[in-house]
Amino acid sequence: MTNLLFPLLLGHFLGDFVLQTDTMADVKKEAFSSRKLRILSLHVFIHFCLYFLAVLGYWFVGGNTDIWLLMGMIVGISLLHLVIDLAKAPVERVLGNSSLVRLCTYCWRSIAARSHYFSRRSRACSDITGWSEPIC
Repeated sequence: MTNLLFPLLLGHFLGDFVLQTDTMADVKKEAFSSRKLRILSLHVFIHFCLYFLAVLGYWFVGGNTDIWLLMGMIVGISLLHLVIDLAKAPVERVLGNSSLVRLCTYCWRSIAARSHYFSRRSRACSDITGWSEPIC
């Protein structure tokens, strides 16, 4: 298991489709409340645990990336997941499924694909994903 990308994607799939309850899915569409924050925090904690297991397995099998860097990465991914889930309903209410949303998504993907931080040329990214050739 020299590639961490697949276990993280598998953990994300399990957290969002297999282990997510109907209540967790429905609360994403509600307005902000303490109930929404509490339920989404549980949802993100489940994701964090799945990511933690993936990283732990990667590290024990022989991943040569610093464990604290990996822990910081999964904390960041989990917090980003919480922010996205909290912001999803208000953004969809304001913008809907408009051309603007599709344009912003396209632009973000284009920028992220060429950014140094998301590039396969990056040493840390190469260690984690196992990709050796550049994106472009």
